[in-house]
Amino acid sequence: MKSWMLLPIFLFDCINHFFSKTYKTENGKRFPFSHSCAIIFQTSPARRGEGGTAVTEPSRSRAIEFYRFLFSIVVCLFHFRIKGGFSEPTGYFNAGYLGVEFFSIISGCFLMESIRRGRSALEAGGALPDLTCRFAARRFARLYPHYLLTLIAFLSLRVCFLHTLTLKELVRDGFFEWFLLQSFGTSFVVLLFWYVSALFLGSVLLYWLGLAWKDHFPIAMAFAAPVLFSLFARYCGTLDCTMSPAPAASQGLWRVIA
Repeated sequence: MKSWMLLPIFLFDCINHFFSKTYKTENGKRFPFSHSCAIIFQTSPARRGEGGTAVTEPSRSRAIEFYRFLFSIVVCLFHFRIKGGFSEPTGYFNAGYLGVEFFSIISGCFLMESIRRGRSALEAGGALPDLTCRFAARRFARLYPHYLLTLIAFLSLRVCFLHTLTLKELVRDGFFEWFLLQSFGTSFVVLLFWYVSALFLGSVLLYWLGLAWKDHFPIAMAFAAPVLFSLFARYCGTLDCTMSPAPAASQGLWRVIA
């Protein structure tokens, strides 16, 4: 593959982190990311706590989202280096794949907030299957529009311009990809989108476990994570695992869960 052909791959790899984020200012007006860089490090508006004391709330959509954007660039440069044939043992961005772990940790932090709200709803009489299905539907609705936009653009590029994929292969191997299910270990046609599928499926599984195991969930995960990472070190020798098969589902799904 010629190196100039990788530019669309680089751009499509960035699209979800660059254009899908909006930021809410103090007066409620929303701006896209590109217009918000100037205000990215502003503090959140203060709210009034007990006794009228001003309390500053942490902002999810500023410093953390800015770091997510930076790490997305690192991951994109890693993909560009590998696919462009520039790979060397000591090359730049050789460990760029570890940016995925940053995204997974941040997603896990916010997932715990959803689990806490789910526990409150469960204690109020909600049903575990119903709460899990509602969470899955919300998660899917949030991820899927930008995922679908990027998927269609990337598939069009491969089929119509790069000619690295035929319509027959797309129909035969890409069915589960349209529904974010490829990380179950099924067939796929675009490897770069494995993380979105793993993030969706992993978050739903962890949400269900968080509600079902209650206070035992953090303790269990504290032991499960190092065990999973140890298995990757023992059998794979690296964390750069994506769609390779595991005993259940794909290695990438277990990587995101860990």
